[in-house]
Amino acid sequence: MAYAKLAQLPVEFGLYSSFMGVLIYWFFATSKDITIGPVAVLSTVTGNVILRAEERLPGVPRDIVASSLAIISGAIVLFLGLIRLGWIVDLISLPAISAFMTGSAINIGVGQFPALMGIKNVNNRESTYKVIINSLKHLGTTDINASFGLTALFLLYLIRFTCNQLAKRFPSRAKTFFFLNTLRTAFVILLYVLFSYLVNRHHRANGTKPKISTLGSVPRGEFANQYLYFALLTSTRIQACSHTQYHDRHHQVFCV
Repeated sequence: MAYAKLAQLPVEFGLYSSFMGVLIYWFFATSKDITIGPVAVLSTVTGNVILRAEERLPGVPRDIVASSLAIISGAIVLFLGLIRLGWIVDLISLPAISAFMTGSAINIGVGQFPALMGIKNVNNRESTYKVIINSLKHLGTTDINASFGLTALFLLYLIRFTCNQLAKRFPSRAKTFFFLNTLRTAFVILLYVLFSYLVNRHHRANGTKPKISTLGSVPRGEFANQYLYFALLTSTRIQACSHTQYHDRHHQVFCV
């Protein structure tokens, strides 16, 4: 749902489409080293395209723009796989990828800072430096949402640090601590969902706004086809795969 918000789409798009990339790749692919799942960078790029399209094509629904972008991108990658151009990945510069990912991480982190601190009236789609300046200007308007955001962030890093230290101290149980580390995000989300419920449970009965910002009402059921198109664009992530680990690079490009 967070990735859908980055893509400037309603949260239900992410909720209903997040598993489609994994499901499709599981049927056709052969590499165990590729991680398939939503990724912040592509979601951000999709959001930028949607906002630009709204300026030039007013009245076109955002989901249609995202669906069209997904189909075009998927067709290009499929074409590269069919004509066996998987060798192109050998030419990708690692420093360029690292620079792109670092810049994207800074851009996304800065863009999420206002929501993390409960700061209103800051447009996080502006240039990164403008978001930083406006966030600092409105830092005095920080509210109780910051207590949730900062403590959750601290807990995520605390769990990772603790698991890494325990893995070094007890090498025989390193794999156990590794899996506990990978589950930290789910644990923190579930924990803070409980906290949010405890804090906000009476606001509807009292007719007041939630004390902690929430997503609000998320539509359920009715699984529209365009949700799947969003999945095809934002569900691909390739992590640290050596070329020698692929069974067939062309096959992997085709499946992705």
